[in-house]
Amino acid sequence: MNIPANCNILFVGINPSAANPQADYFETPNNQFYRLINESAVTGEIQVNRASELRLINAGVMNFVDRATQMEKEINNDEMAAGKYRLQIAVQKFHPRVICFVGTKCCKYTLYVPRTNNNVNFGLQPRNFEGVPVFCVPHGSNKGINLTFNDKLM
Repeated sequence: MNIPANCNILFVGINPSAANPQADYFETPNNQFYRLINESAVTGEIQVNRASELRLINAGVMNFVDRATQMEKEINNDEMAAGKYRLQIAVQKFHPRVICFVGTKCCKYTLYVPRTNNNVNFGLQPRNFEGVPVFCVPHGSNKGINLTFNDKLM
């Protein structure tokens, strides 16, 4: 976790990439996360290119699950439950103003499990988590989701 107290936004990714598990958050080749947040104006005038620079915009980042996988479907329900608990502790400790899930899987699990028939759309969610507004954006990876860069830009 890399989270400043009272951060404006807490980005929550699903888990590290198996392609490069030692890489910092969203820093694997072809991941467009930092380019997306820079071009979406989340960062204002400051250009952020790595997790350690998120503090410049008073933002934090964490993985929902710490185990690296090739695909998110490899993550089991026990890991998802533990991830939700870790997020709950992080929110209570660091008090972010907004939680932004990068990808829908952990957002859906956090807001709707055990009612898994609910869908999560990108954007502001109708439910809060621990009293904090929740936003969901497409992940910056080229895996799985079939969206162009401009489609991902929110």
